[in-house]
Amino acid sequence: HERSTGSVRQRVLFVAPYLPRPAALHAGGAASAFYLQSLLDRCDVDLICLGTVRDRRGARDLWPGVGYLECIPYRQGFREKLEGVLEDVLRHSHCGRGARFRFREAVSNRVAAGRYDILHVEHQETDLWLDEQPVPVRLIDLHDVISGLLEKGTSANPAPLNLVDLQAARRHEAGLLSRYHSVTVRSVAERNRLAALGDPGRIAILRHPVDITSRRNPRAGRIPGRILLTGSFFRA
Repeated sequence: HERSTGSVRQRVLFVAPYLPRPAALHAGGAASAFYLQSLLDRCDVDLICLGTVRDRRGARDLWPGVGYLECIPYRQGFREKLEGVLEDVLRHSHCGRGARFRFREAVSNRVAAGRYDILHVEHQETDLWLDEQPVPVRLIDLHDVISGLLEKGTSANPAPLNLVDLQAARRHEAGLLSRYHSVTVRSVAERNRLAALGDPGRIAILRHPVDITSRRNPRAGRIPGRILLTGSFFRA
């Protein structure tokens, strides 16, 4: 996002499928935390995310600079699920709604209550859980372009809910290019893949912010002919 002009700070609603953590062990979580902190340096930011019960308890301490903060917990185990049902009945007069339903409702309610300049959504899958929101500027950072993963096969790359096959993923991505003012990806190959589906002027490359220099081990010697490969092998 461009820096706000003058003394007026833009209001941003930051939406993520997990609680962003600077020390996250997965690349997406570390990137989301970096982007959130960058926005806090120049904008007034509210945060809605999914997370564990522990995440909800520690979210405010982790992000004291955020204005409104709502971490909607996944309910894990019998006790948490039972407590969640009781909370739904006592506070909301309904029973047993899933975390994603409550996530969608929370975002819609917050947009209706607040006047935001920007909606910033993390991850392509997150859009599947949201209603279209009347915010002047809508941005989404895909992290992964799902159609590109599915082109390599669904055995190593399980399809997210509602994106049951490659064609469904491509239809969803074409819809993103019509509903969001900016869609960010990580590489030229991903940009080119999306450009075939819609307006290429809405696609930008956002490099991953990980600092690999801070993770180098100066004591490690060089081993000729050997390659060190790091990363997640959950997705091929």
